[in-house]
Amino acid sequence: MVAFIRGMGGTEDLRPVTVRFRALRERAGYGLDELAVELGYRGASSLQRYEDANLFKKPYLPVGLAEKLADTLTGRGEPPITRPEVMSLAGIPATVADRPSPAKVGADAMKVAEALGIPLTSEAAYAILQELPKLRRLGHMDLSTEEAAEAVRVISRVVAGVKK
Repeated sequence: MVAFIRGMGGTEDLRPVTVRFRALRERAGYGLDELAVELGYRGASSLQRYEDANLFKKPYLPVGLAEKLADTLTGRGEPPITRPEVMSLAGIPATVADRPSPAKVGADAMKVAEALGIPLTSEAAYAILQELPKLRRLGHMDLSTEEAAEAVRVISRVVAGVKK
């Protein structure tokens, strides 16, 4: 039996984070070693502690790990895993968890710049994130004409080192 509590932010799963992490990994169809490699680790030993309540005693996973997991697991499994489900492992409320991770948005900004033939450093991508709230909200690169034009203007200013 799974224990849930209903609160202002929705329904919260009361199982330990180690149990919830394993359940999401298995629902997504990943083995521990396969998921570790997908996340950029050498192997299962990098993640196994997060599934063992004797080794991981904290109530939440690190936010950075949860963001990586969300980028990898969202949409997988049956029913499809949601970003808020994964981010809840880090104690992030659903109202915040639906936003794409800064790493994902930074990668998207770099894709736009690359498509435009503009070399872009990670510092410049961060500056773009600060300058372009529309891009920060996007979880993918389906930009409207207006958003694409604004992205071009912002990227050009950042590359030129000019703020507004």
